[in-house]
Amino acid sequence: MDELLGTGFEVADKDRLYRCLDRVLEHKQELFAYLKQKWADLFGADFEVLLYDLTSTYFEGEMDQNPKAQRGYSRDGRPDCVQLVIALTHSDECKTGGGEGAKHLLGDAVSRRKATSGPHGAEA
Repeated sequence: MDELLGTGFEVADKDRLYRCLDRVLEHKQELFAYLKQKWADLFGADFEVLLYDLTSTYFEGEMDQNPKAQRGYSRDGRPDCVQLVIALTHSDECKTGGGEGAKHLLGDAVSRRKATSGPHGAEA
């Protein structure tokens, strides 16, 4: 966190972050309702459960030329390489088990994402 903020670690040590989360906790239901509505507005999704996760991966070589790949905090311990942050979502609207219908679900989700954020993920 200190690298991200460009300051000493003490401004965002774990205890301070936990205290911030304690303050957010009292607004948990309103926050969830807002985020659920925002997701529904952006992607036309109707769901009761939404799982969300972030990961990142680093690249070497010519990836330096890709504007989406940037340097920053590296969980992989590779600050010398550009990286991409990848978000994965899954809701109860998505069906599991494969089959013909499953092929269209990902395509539909990608199309909705491109329509709201542009073809390369940049906000439209």
